[in-house]
Amino acid sequence: METKVGFGIIGTGNIAKFHADCIEKIPNAFLFGVLSKSQSRANQVAKNYKCPVFWEIEKLLSHPKIDVICVCNESGLHGATIAKIAKAGKNILCEKPLETTIEKIEQIDLDEKEQKEFVLAFRDLIKTKNVLNNFTEFDFDKQIQDINIQEFEDY
Repeated sequence: METKVGFGIIGTGNIAKFHADCIEKIPNAFLFGVLSKSQSRANQVAKNYKCPVFWEIEKLLSHPKIDVICVCNESGLHGATIAKIAKAGKNILCEKPLETTIEKIEQIDLDEKEQKEFVLAFRDLIKTKNVLNNFTEFDFDKQIQDINIQEFEDY
């Protein structure tokens, strides 16, 4: 029996639709649900991707069919969202930016006992590395280790 990986998406803006399209293209993956604040966008996503809509983050995070959560909500809310997902023990794929300031990044509380995998989506890893290293005290190579870069032709 094939193992299927269930995805949940937090947010229903344009980047969430991109993630949903990518999930549809992954063999053995399925979009199990989305969390939204907008009823009209949530209904459209549910219709287009044939998945349920969650209105409470706790219900999305506690669902046993969801293995990976894509963080696609508004910038500035990623850190708090990531902390909740980590506490729930789910794998995390966070759309950029990780957070809006270095201080907010440093405040992200990842429960390492519960945490599984955490991936940050970068469209241009080299540009991001240069920006972080040139304009902040952030040492990209020291902070980000064991990065696996997957190039997507359609990205």
